[in-house]
Amino acid sequence: GVSGGLKTKEFDELQERLRISESLMTEMSKTWDERLLETERIHQERQMALENMGISVQASGIGVQTDKFYLVNLNADPSMNELLVCYLKKNTRIGRPNTQTP
Repeated sequence: GVSGGLKTKEFDELQERLRISESLMTEMSKTWDERLLETERIHQERQMALENMGISVQASGIGVQTDKFYLVNLNADPSMNELLVCYLKKNTRIGRPNTQTP
């Protein structure tokens, strides 16, 4: 068992709290440049993941490829309009799956 009269559950909880505290201390000791680099890396990973799913997001609006079909978001708020585009794969069907095609 665990020495000092601590129950195993209490000991595990204390270990977890210690691990979280150490993680926070490590995060707090990072320099501004390290945090900036990590943020940029995360942003690039997210952009790549979205692009792999066929989604293009840009701060200035959508960036579309003219040789592909796509869906774009529309919003009543002009600042939120056309910020997301989703490219459709070849032979993408939109609508109910049980409808007949013309």
